Amino acid sequence: MPVNFAWQDDDTIFIAVFSGYVTSQNFIAVLTEFIDQLDAANQPLNVVSDYSLATHLPFVGDFMLLALKMLRHPNTGWITVVGGNAILRLWISLFHKLVPLRVAQFETIDEALQFIREQGATHNASR
Repeated sequence: MPVNFAWQDDDTIFIAVFSGYVTSQNFIAVLTEFIDQLDAANQPLNVVSDYSLATHLPFVGDFMLLALKMLRHPNTGWITVVGGNAILRLWISLFHKLVPLRVAQFETIDEALQFIREQGATHNASR
Protein backbone atom coordinates (compact mmCIF):
# COMPACT_ATOMS: atom_id res chain seq x y z
CA MET A 1 0.00 0.00 0.00
CA PRO A 2 1.43 3.43 -0.93
CA VAL A 3 0.28 5.03 2.34
CA ASN A 4 0.50 3.63 5.84
CA PHE A 5 -0.67 5.62 8.80
CA ALA A 6 -0.59 5.22 12.56
CA TRP A 7 -1.18 7.20 15.71
CA GLN A 8 1.37 8.03 18.39
CA ASP A 9 1.46 9.80 21.76
CA ASP A 10 -2.06 9.03 22.96
CA ASP A 11 -3.51 9.63 19.50
CA THR A 12 -2.30 13.22 19.23
CA ILE A 13 0.22 12.66 16.42
CA PHE A 14 -0.95 11.22 13.09
CA ILE A 15 1.91 9.69 11.11
CA ALA A 16 1.45 9.06 7.38
CA VAL A 17 4.26 7.34 5.48
CA PHE A 18 3.97 7.59 1.70
CA SER A 19 5.93 5.10 -0.40
CA GLY A 20 6.23 4.18 -4.05
CA TYR A 21 3.72 5.54 -6.54
CA VAL A 22 1.19 7.62 -4.59
CA THR A 23 -2.10 8.47 -6.35
CA SER A 24 -4.61 11.22 -5.71
CA GLN A 25 -6.99 8.58 -4.36
CA ASN A 26 -4.35 7.53 -1.81
CA PHE A 27 -3.95 11.13 -0.69
CA ILE A 28 -7.71 11.68 -0.52
CA ALA A 29 -8.13 8.59 1.66
CA VAL A 30 -5.53 9.83 4.16
CA LEU A 31 -6.91 13.37 4.22
CA THR A 32 -10.45 12.06 4.74
CA GLU A 33 -9.34 9.83 7.62
CA PHE A 34 -7.46 12.67 9.27
CA ILE A 35 -10.33 15.15 8.87
CA ASP A 36 -12.68 12.60 10.48
CA GLN A 37 -10.26 12.39 13.41
CA LEU A 38 -10.01 16.19 13.61
CA ASP A 39 -13.81 16.44 13.71
CA ALA A 40 -13.96 14.00 16.63
CA ALA A 41 -11.00 15.45 18.55
CA ASN A 42 -11.25 17.69 21.58
CA GLN A 43 -7.66 18.91 21.22
CA PRO A 44 -5.23 19.83 18.44
CA LEU A 45 -3.82 16.92 16.46
CA ASN A 46 -0.39 17.01 14.83
CA VAL A 47 0.74 15.44 11.57
CA VAL A 48 3.98 13.83 10.44
CA SER A 49 3.91 13.27 6.66
CA ASP A 50 6.88 11.24 5.47
CA TYR A 51 7.47 11.39 1.71
CA SER A 52 11.04 10.08 1.77
CA LEU A 53 10.06 6.71 0.23
CA ALA A 54 7.65 8.11 -2.37
CA THR A 55 8.70 7.79 -6.00
CA HIS A 56 5.69 9.73 -7.34
CA LEU A 57 3.38 12.25 -5.71
CA PRO A 58 0.05 13.26 -7.27
CA PHE A 59 -0.98 16.66 -8.53
CA VAL A 60 -2.13 18.67 -5.52
CA GLY A 61 -4.91 20.31 -7.53
CA ASP A 62 -6.77 16.98 -7.47
CA PHE A 63 -7.38 17.29 -3.72
CA MET A 64 -6.65 20.94 -2.93
CA LEU A 65 -10.09 21.73 -1.46
CA LEU A 66 -9.86 18.75 0.88
CA ALA A 67 -6.30 19.74 1.87
CA LEU A 68 -7.44 23.30 2.62
CA LYS A 69 -10.29 21.94 4.74
CA MET A 70 -7.75 19.99 6.79
CA LEU A 71 -5.35 22.93 7.03
CA ARG A 72 -8.11 25.33 8.17
CA HIS A 73 -9.60 22.91 10.69
CA PRO A 74 -9.51 24.38 14.22
CA ASN A 75 -8.03 21.13 15.61
CA THR A 76 -5.08 21.03 13.19
CA GLY A 77 -1.85 21.40 15.18
CA TRP A 78 1.67 21.18 13.77
CA ILE A 79 2.22 19.75 10.30
CA THR A 80 5.67 18.28 9.83
CA VAL A 81 7.07 17.08 6.52
CA VAL A 82 9.84 14.53 6.02
CA GLY A 83 11.42 14.20 2.60
CA GLY A 84 9.56 15.32 -0.47
CA ASN A 85 10.73 17.20 -3.52
CA ALA A 86 10.91 20.75 -4.87
CA ILE A 87 7.33 20.65 -6.15
CA LEU A 88 6.02 19.57 -2.74
CA ARG A 89 7.96 22.38 -1.08
CA LEU A 90 6.43 24.83 -3.60
CA TRP A 91 2.91 23.63 -2.75
CA ILE A 92 3.63 23.95 0.97
CA SER A 93 4.79 27.51 0.36
CA LEU A 94 1.63 28.30 -1.63
CA PHE A 95 -0.65 26.77 1.03
CA HIS A 96 1.20 28.78 3.66
CA LYS A 97 0.21 31.96 1.78
CA LEU A 98 -3.46 30.88 1.74
CA VAL A 99 -3.71 29.57 5.28
CA PRO A 100 -1.55 30.40 8.29
CA LEU A 101 0.28 27.13 8.90
CA ARG A 102 2.38 25.72 11.65
CA VAL A 103 4.60 23.70 9.34
CA ALA A 104 8.18 22.47 9.63
CA GLN A 105 10.37 20.22 7.51
CA PHE A 106 12.74 17.52 8.78
CA GLU A 107 15.11 14.82 7.56
CA THR A 108 13.62 12.00 9.67
CA ILE A 109 10.41 11.00 11.42
CA ASP A 110 12.26 10.95 14.75
CA GLU A 111 13.30 14.59 14.30
CA ALA A 112 9.72 15.55 13.43
CA LEU A 113 8.33 13.71 16.47
CA GLN A 114 10.89 15.31 18.77
CA PHE A 115 9.98 18.76 17.43
CA ILE A 116 6.24 18.21 17.94
CA ARG A 117 6.81 16.94 21.47
CA GLU A 118 8.99 19.95 22.28
CA GLN A 119 6.31 22.31 20.95
CA GLY A 120 3.73 20.62 23.19
CA ALA A 121 6.01 20.92 26.21
CA THR A 122 6.70 24.58 25.41
CA HIS A 123 3.00 25.28 24.91
CA ASN A 124 2.02 23.55 28.16
CA ALA A 125 4.80 25.27 30.11
CA SER A 126 3.65 28.70 28.91
CA ARG A 127 0.13 28.28 30.30
